Amino acid sequence: MNFQSVESLTQMPANRTLVRLFGKRKGFSPLILDYFKNPAGDNSPRTFIENKSNFQFSFYKYCAAMRLLNFFKAPTPSFHGFTNDKKFDGLYPAHISILSGRHWTPLQVAYATAKFLAVENNAKILDIGSGVGKFCLAAAIDHPGCYYYVIEQRLRLLDYAEKAKHSLALQNVFFIHGNITQIDFGNFDHFYFFNSFYEHLEVADKIDLEIDFSQELYDHYSSYLYQQLAKLSPGTRLVTYHGRENQIPPDYILTESSFNNLLKCWIKK
Repeated sequence: MNFQSVESLTQMPANRTLVRLFGKRKGFSPLILDYFKNPAGDNSPRTFIENKSNFQFSFYKYCAAMRLLNFFKAPTPSFHGFTNDKKFDGLYPAHISILSGRHWTPLQVAYATAKFLAVENNAKILDIGSGVGKFCLAAAIDHPGCYYYVIEQRLRLLDYAEKAKHSLALQNVFFIHGNITQIDFGNFDHFYFFNSFYEHLEVADKIDLEIDFSQELYDHYSSYLYQQLAKLSPGTRLVTYHGRENQIPPDYILTESSFNNLLKCWIKK
């Protein structure tokens, strides 16, 4: 017998009843809960459990009952059912998802970023050097009223991003194969930058060796980013993750920071 909520147990007969619940969630085994009528007339299962001193509950029965209450608690907030990074990263092949901890945006960071950037409907949000598009895919689920654009120079990574997009049936994410220096920032409203240029520094871990790396390229891309941001209109929003403040023009005002000061939200004045 399946129940939609713990409260449905109160509809059972008042005398002793064995309730067998078959949970389908991972890690939840079949559970038998002894259900007793409260002499005071209160048939609340929570009252039965919390007032355990009034009943001859064994330690096992009490623990099992508390597991039942936890089972029916409100679920963790999620993106389209993705409650953690491991589940979301399952959209990608294993050799790609293993890079997530270092190179792809954490899901909770994506949530915070999207909340700051998606301030008006139909806004065009650009992810600068997106990899496999994790931020844009997560943001597109959570804030479907905006459009998300991915710029990435590795075609192989865009192929994985396209497959993930297809799995999620998203219509508001678009992929651009190219170099950041080919993009006019004026075509977009707001921006997310998870320091994709950092790969060019010698100390950095690299996704692969498919592209050229050098300090000169790092400086060139950082300069282009700075110049493009400087041209944008007041009110433009920017979120940086692991970014460097010398990459951001001085007329961008830091409005908030989080995740140990690694995630920073800016608005151009």
